[in-house]
Amino acid sequence: MSEPAATNFKEREPIGVAPMANQSPSRSVIWTVLPILAIIMVGVAAHATSSLKPLIVQAFVHSAGFDKATSGYLLTAEMISTSLGSIVATAFPFALRRRKHLFAALSLMMLANLASIPFRADAGAVLYGLRCLSGLGAGFGLGRLGILIALSGYPGRTAGIYSITTQLYGAVAAFAMPWIDRALGASSIFVILAGTVPLALLVMAWVPESRHLPTKKESVRHDTAQALSRVDKIVLAASFFVFFIGIGNFWPFISVLGETADVNRLQMSTILGWGSIVSAIGSGTSILAGDRKSSVPVLTLFLIAVCLSVIMQLAFPRSFDVFVASALLFAFAYYVISPMFLGVLSKLDGTGQMNAVFYIVAVGGIAIGPALAGWILTHQPDRFASATVLRIVSIGLLAISASVQTYYFFRARRLPD
Repeated sequence: MSEPAATNFKEREPIGVAPMANQSPSRSVIWTVLPILAIIMVGVAAHATSSLKPLIVQAFVHSAGFDKATSGYLLTAEMISTSLGSIVATAFPFALRRRKHLFAALSLMMLANLASIPFRADAGAVLYGLRCLSGLGAGFGLGRLGILIALSGYPGRTAGIYSITTQLYGAVAAFAMPWIDRALGASSIFVILAGTVPLALLVMAWVPESRHLPTKKESVRHDTAQALSRVDKIVLAASFFVFFIGIGNFWPFISVLGETADVNRLQMSTILGWGSIVSAIGSGTSILAGDRKSSVPVLTLFLIAVCLSVIMQLAFPRSFDVFVASALLFAFAYYVISPMFLGVLSKLDGTGQMNAVFYIVAVGGIAIGPALAGWILTHQPDRFASATVLRIVSIGLLAISASVQTYYFFRARRLPD
């Protein structure tokens, strides 16, 4: 595995943040808050496709009239491009570190979504190409986001705050979806995705930039301080990849899985809205749990809860109440652990490399998941059989990968702060 970000991020001084000396306390607070706000807005824009996956699939199936397999393939194409964008941003962390590059990437995402509107009913090469361009822009933002979070003093808390903001946006989008859908039809999801970008562009001036390249002395010092060997990094990255295949296999098709419990479209929008709210609460819980050692038992508990939420549907596939409880438990638990991953990874690897790699493998796994789910749903005799197979595959992927992650996370407890 390459070492694209093997740098002492925490000692690098951001550009655009005024020196604190000789400033009033209120001015110092402003200069501290603005870069954090910029990181959060970048996170909301870059993470929009990932956090709104169920709404995207629902819009493709019900509004655009695409079949389930095509909907999964469109989302997979976008998520694969998102992964490629993350790789580009991470592989060239200094050549592409300027604000203008991030500004251009997020602008590309916004324009690609707006340009998708005329092709909303035609799942042809043009729509696939535009979804790929949207993914590239979002992926570049995610790649930079991983490094920006590593720059912060409290990476888990910073990630938690942007996750809360993202989920609140998702809640508004889900609750408003029936009305937006009536007004805009199949265009609604593209408008929602494009709408995440303008605020990020407005605060782009405060996104931190590094002043200097890493010296050989700095790199050697941090290489010797690594808690993870190269093999450990590969194994841990692979476990995240498998974990997020399970996530992408299950959550984007939650509205399809709800059909076994006779959940209608309006009910599903309401469930997704409340799911976004409990996701925001979950992100807040991750902040309270802490960034480092104390978070490991909590992280393990909620990894178990994610697996349990899928098992609930497997055990009671036709129960409406169990389905609602399962969906809300999944949304809560997943967004407790998602920001905490970054906090514990910052403990295991102080260079920030694993934070950046995390986004690459996470997006890659989520990209493959919808295509796998679409294939499963298409090649089973009926909706009950396909939903059962989908749930079994999801729980297998999640449980195996979570076991590997738990081992490494408990290793972090033995490391000094």
